Amino acid sequence: MKEHYLWEALKWPGLEHLRLSISTEVIQVDSLLIADVDGEPIRLAYRITCDAQWRVQHANIELLGEGRQLELSTDRYGRWFGTNGEEMNELVACIDLDLSVTPFTNTLPIRRLGLKPGEKQVVRAAYIKAPELITRPVTQGYICLTLDENGATYRYESGAFKADLRVDLDGFVVDYPGIWRQVGYR
Repeated sequence: MKEHYLWEALKWPGLEHLRLSISTEVIQVDSLLIADVDGEPIRLAYRITCDAQWRVQHANIELLGEGRQLELSTDRYGRWFGTNGEEMNELVACIDLDLSVTPFTNTLPIRRLGLKPGEKQVVRAAYIKAPELITRPVTQGYICLTLDENGATYRYESGAFKADLRVDLDGFVVDYPGIWRQVGYR
């Protein structure tokens, strides 16, 4: 698996650089996104820690230079806790995390579910809208459309939104039509 990923935003000007670190027990993601999201320039840093099965344990999202930060942790059984340790009852039963401005968080359910062509799974995710850093639960569907020697294509659905995501063999988005495109890795 690669250590560095670079995506170019297509919906608005922007780039994301993500660093991945994997051990036998923990997956750590450290990313920096610089973009002009719908006319609002942002510098957003996020760190996500997962267990070896790609289940989120902890996330920290920070708008650099603005003093706004969100910290979340989960017991991996659907109970979420906020920055001060308060239980976030509105996120009960959410397993995945979806940060609105990055293609990376689609990798979490894709890796965790390991779907084969034709299989579909519906998940509940803790959705974080950026740059506002507002959280809410969402229902999302993933359908594995194709799987080949270069990667896979998944149909992602959430509410009325649908997109066919092309991912590499490691489950990282290569093409999120009209929104993100992977432009580098190492």
